Amino acid sequence: MVEQLFETGRVDAIKRDNKATVEAYQFGAASAGPFVLFNYRDGYRDFVLPMFLLTHQLGHACARLFAEETPEPLLLARPNKQLSEVPSRLHEFLLTDYLLDVSEDTEFQMRVLQVAEQRLKQELYLSGANLEFIDTVHSLVAENKSPTGDELDAEYRSILEEYMSPVELGDYSASGWMTSKLYVEPYRLFENVLGVVVAADLVSHVRSNPSTFTEFLSTGLRSTSKQHLDRLPTDLSDPTAVSATVTRYQDYVDSISVLIEAH
Repeated sequence: MVEQLFETGRVDAIKRDNKATVEAYQFGAASAGPFVLFNYRDGYRDFVLPMFLLTHQLGHACARLFAEETPEPLLLARPNKQLSEVPSRLHEFLLTDYLLDVSEDTEFQMRVLQVAEQRLKQELYLSGANLEFIDTVHSLVAENKSPTGDELDAEYRSILEEYMSPVELGDYSASGWMTSKLYVEPYRLFENVLGVVVAADLVSHVRSNPSTFTEFLSTGLRSTSKQHLDRLPTDLSDPTAVSATVTRYQDYVDSISVLIEAH
């Protein structure tokens, strides 16, 4: 499926004038299929992060390809938005595992683990903290309360401390809520957290039974989000569902520690 995207010219990675400067982005239109725009920037430290960015967008593109395979109402032949981050994050997890498995270069392994750890931390912990903060703000507004900037700083720092413990927060961390995008799609972060939680749990299942995942992708908008999730082995009603994601993150951190000590 990924090979098909490259062979049919659906990945635009060539440098040229007036090209959009976004690092990586997947887009498409009904009946036209997916396209991936990608820019390799000269300022990159190496090719590891760009590889993750491209792999993420290829996950989105594959989801669109599968969704368009079934010739049913055209408007339904699109990936489910609420679950859109599942395939992209699954691709990242599979890439991480593959690179660590095939390479014996400890410097390369360290770089892969660093990028994987940073990207998972962003969605599992930082997105989770921002999501809880946004929910808190909405609750305050619903109660006709008008929190001051200092009160919002204090609330955000309190939430962030819980999520980032035992990391000590810097002096300016309390103002991080200003990047939470309160002004647009406030629950967009939920899709990010859901994506990594479901994807981490799916990794082992996909290796043993790939059809479970391809059937999930092929349904597109023909099913509700809940119907989609009911087809998967991940039980989100169980609080321990997030354990696979936390375990994966801990494995990244432990592996980095081992490499540092060995070096």
